[in-house]
Amino acid sequence: MGKEIGIDLGTTNTVVSYVNKSGRIRALRYDKSEIIPSVLYFRTPDEYFIGSTAKKLLTQNPAAGMANFKTSIGDSQRQEIFAENGEKISLRARDAAKLFLNKIVQGIESKLVKEFGAATGCIDRAVITVPANFSSTEKSAVKNAANAAGLENIKLAAEPTAAAVAYENSKGEDTEEIILVYDFGGGTFDVSVIQKVRCAFEE
Repeated sequence: MGKEIGIDLGTTNTVVSYVNKSGRIRALRYDKSEIIPSVLYFRTPDEYFIGSTAKKLLTQNPAAGMANFKTSIGDSQRQEIFAENGEKISLRARDAAKLFLNKIVQGIESKLVKEFGAATGCIDRAVITVPANFSSTEKSAVKNAANAAGLENIKLAAEPTAAAVAYENSKGEDTEEIILVYDFGGGTFDVSVIQKVRCAFEE
């Protein structure tokens, strides 16, 4: 049985699902929640938190972390972060994405590690959703961040297409139709028209 993971890397929040050892689809809980705020907080340059803990700490010390990194993931500009211990960190958005995904995939807090042991090389396939208007540079940055976090065989899916596929799977019908998808994102609002022809989807 192959082990697959799906990641909705959101601007505000991230949601992850995976196929467990029994072949069942499970939502990954991180920090006791299935909704993972897309936030990093640094105690030191080497010790950091993500998710709900990071979001709470960042409200108390905004200079010690980064949020909304997905919106600038294709940029090379660096942001200066001052860790809780006072050390300065220069971080690109794509580096933040790598660190964020690394905690999800390989962090000892992650349910993936508890399920499979060391996650590197254990996940056979990964699908990550991205906005429909992401450029090739932004898509490459997402894939590179996921690779650096230990994921291989990565495919990217446009968020509206992923929504249409999920909708069709829930219906269980093999019909040709045109689907209008409203994507109410944390950072963007997208509207896409998707056509389904012979089980294939085209935007």
